[in-house]
Amino acid sequence: MKRSIADVLRRGVLSTLANWPVILTRVVEMFVVFGVLVVAAVGLIVPMLVSAGVERWTLPTRGNGWEMMLQILGEHAALFSYLLLFLAAITLILVAVHAFVNAGAARIYVDAERAAPDAAQLRREQFAVFTLERWSAGARAAWLPIFWIYNGAWSVAALILLVPIAIAGALTAWAVQAENAAAIVGVTCGGIALLLVVGIPLALVVAIWVQKAVIICVARGVAAPEALRSGWAESRADFLRHFVVFFLIGIVSAGAGSVLGSAFAPFSLIPHHHDWWSLLFGPMQIISFTLQSAAGNAVGCWLIACFAAMTRERP
Repeated sequence: MKRSIADVLRRGVLSTLANWPVILTRVVEMFVVFGVLVVAAVGLIVPMLVSAGVERWTLPTRGNGWEMMLQILGEHAALFSYLLLFLAAITLILVAVHAFVNAGAARIYVDAERAAPDAAQLRREQFAVFTLERWSAGARAAWLPIFWIYNGAWSVAALILLVPIAIAGALTAWAVQAENAAAIVGVTCGGIALLLVVGIPLALVVAIWVQKAVIICVARGVAAPEALRSGWAESRADFLRHFVVFFLIGIVSAGAGSVLGSAFAPFSLIPHHHDWWSLLFGPMQIISFTLQSAAGNAVGCWLIACFAAMTRERP
């Protein structure tokens, strides 16, 4: 049975509300990510400061921009290699954390769909399946395949995006070589426009593909390659329904963020000339950030639950 968009959204809401602790796991993920980013910032800044102090960095004074850049890279190759590898490692850690949390969430929402009947009248309690043990077992079982789903799908997107980047880069290099200011401005603006025209639809399609593949991976217990193949085939065959659900939830997410941001905006506009003002209104900033994060994570859970409602156990 193919559910209507309204039915999918309604089941997603009920499943999200019934299994509300899943939202808290995503809030915890946010704090973990913040801690990893703090460590990353220290790991990036400290080596650069040490290197600058030991080697007394000086910028080249002769040559064009490309020659100066190559000279800087050559003189500090070890440092830049370390920074590149460090950034890659941090990125993989963040992807692994996100895969772990999303694997647990997908397990809950897939099981909620299995528990709830296909009926016109549904109650929230029919979707309630959350236990910490169920979430943890799902996260441990599927985080690695989901990790490879993220890496595989977004790597394909990056390869596709290399085409407009290469075109824009080649045209920019030609304009710089010609020393034509008008051409440089035109090529730069055109390159940015080309990247937006290609990048935005590409990101949307890949995001739908990834979310579908994640649910298929958990619901059917398949490996990452099979989940990606099935996710692409099924989301493409039923693209309009998946796109509308994704788009509507995106609008709700943006609207909720705007409403909460506007509600707490007056507290950030009040001038804090005295310490007691900061003590009084500082907690409101923390509350605002927490509520906006919780709302964003709740909408993210709603999206996962909706995709679970659109995915059959077996095709």
